Amino acid sequence: QAGRLVPPDRLNRNAAPADKFYTSGRAQMVRRRRTNAVNRRDFLKHVAAAAAFAAANPWRSLLAQTASAPSSLPATMTARKSPVHIIRYRKSQQLIKGHGISRWRLREALIAGFCELAQCPVLPKALQAFFQPNDVIGFKFDNTLEYLLATNRVFSEEIFRIFLQNGFQPHQLLFLGATPADPLLPKPRKPNFGWTDQIDFGSGKDQFTAALDDVTALVNVPLLRADAISGISVCLRNATYGFLRHPARFYRNACSPYIVDIYRLPIIRDKIRLHLVNAVKVPIRTDVLEHDDAVSPQEALLFSRDAVATDAVAFEIIERLRANAGLQPLLESDDFLPLLVEAARAGLGKYHPDQIDLKPLWLE
Repeated sequence: QAGRLVPPDRLNRNAAPADKFYTSGRAQMVRRRRTNAVNRRDFLKHVAAAAAFAAANPWRSLLAQTASAPSSLPATMTARKSPVHIIRYRKSQQLIKGHGISRWRLREALIAGFCELAQCPVLPKALQAFFQPNDVIGFKFDNTLEYLLATNRVFSEEIFRIFLQNGFQPHQLLFLGATPADPLLPKPRKPNFGWTDQIDFGSGKDQFTAALDDVTALVNVPLLRADAISGISVCLRNATYGFLRHPARFYRNACSPYIVDIYRLPIIRDKIRLHLVNAVKVPIRTDVLEHDDAVSPQEALLFSRDAVATDAVAFEIIERLRANAGLQPLLESDDFLPLLVEAARAGLGKYHPDQIDLKPLWLE
């Protein structure tokens, strides 16, 4: 069941500041799964408890325990769960160094994420699980808040290095929304900055960036952030509105059904190979982004092949961080975000907690 979005933030000035994204919690909550229907509040507890339990135990042990727990959905719906990998360092201030980012730790986290998602410990083979040797790969970044976060350039350069060192050539790698600028790196493929003809996606028409015609594979690299229009802007939003010439034409009704209709287009859906969410710094406010508590440092990365499942986890993370900061919830009820319910019904992925395999991995 979907809920309704509430107006932008109203801050409780007496609230304690936002704490870290994995706080203390009872590990028993992971083992005790409800047998009745699970709503958003239960899912939030599941995300928090899973993260807290993983902090003290190997994540594979967590998976073994949660895999045998009873589900509130029919077995036919939970037979194949969508994995969402959360990569994070056990100690804080490992990725964020002052106003910058530790490049070698970011590279380590990126490599761990690619290997875990592919279930292959050898990076070149892990990348082969997603890409063909002759693929032209487009990396789609969300540059909306780059002026505030300043993370995209470092991400693009370290991703570029990883792919160059593992069998790909510069002309195969194209960056949108971020540009590797390290003078020691070769120049990546130059994107086509033109626009396609009008494309009808059912609920509307618009032009798309012509770079979509240049690539055979896409890596979606969104931010994890709250949004006043659609609730959150993570995988689904970045992989759709990020390619439109006139995205503001499709903001009404919390971007529904436009995001779902656009994502279903073969030019997007058939090319996306994986989602890599930048959750190093998480914007949790939807009004005054210059406020002291607008950005919560989380130093995490999320990897998945399911945009809907990733957005479901991201939404719960944002709601929990907002609650810790004394902000109003993005939804008025404990129901699920309408966009995610709609996307799941369209066959784009899975939003229900019983259909998501949360896999935290803590790096030392």
